[in-house]
Amino acid sequence: MSDSTTATSYSPNRRGRYPGPALAPSALRGGERTRFAVVLQRGPEAPPGRRTRGRAGAHANSLAADGRPGPVNSEGLDPILIQVTIPLPIPMIYAAFTDPAQLKGWLADDAEVKLEVGGTYRLVFKGSPEFESRGTIHRFSRDVDIGFSWLAPPPFAALMNQPNARTQVYVRLQESPEGIDVTLEHEGWGASDAWEEARSWHFHFWDERLSRLKDYLIKAAYG
Repeated sequence: MSDSTTATSYSPNRRGRYPGPALAPSALRGGERTRFAVVLQRGPEAPPGRRTRGRAGAHANSLAADGRPGPVNSEGLDPILIQVTIPLPIPMIYAAFTDPAQLKGWLADDAEVKLEVGGTYRLVFKGSPEFESRGTIHRFSRDVDIGFSWLAPPPFAALMNQPNARTQVYVRLQESPEGIDVTLEHEGWGASDAWEEARSWHFHFWDERLSRLKDYLIKAAYG
């Protein structure tokens, strides 16, 4: 089983705000799965989102097995897609997304989860920026997936949170030869420079948090 580790370095973005790592696609090596490698450089902060058009409400989450539609914009940037492979049992990984005590170990400073469709998925962040995402669970299958609405931090609140949460996060677990593939999709982006900046910030946010998730679970399992 192969495992790759990348070091994270931070640099200002093109507007000099909301620092995050600059990313470049990693090369395929042998049978390893590809994910984004973090490099020390200035340049594009995240893979640019392609702008797409479609009917309002027609876009279904591309990872959802039943193809149920999510609350997405009819025109906008491609979803964020990030994957990390973790060599641990699925129930242990799934619990890290649904158990508030475990969510506080890698994702948020405080959490509240009511695991049912329509239930609360509340995350509190006390860093910079400080914010609270009081999301709602739209879908879940135990030990398989979970999807919830997302409320963005203050720099993007007017764009992403009004009148209601305009994006959603979907996580799916799937077995692979190297372990369990944890794939996160964040969708619902609009199409403008402001949306580009919001998407870039969230790309770095989720990439860093999934790296934390893997470190947290490996430490919990093996010490």
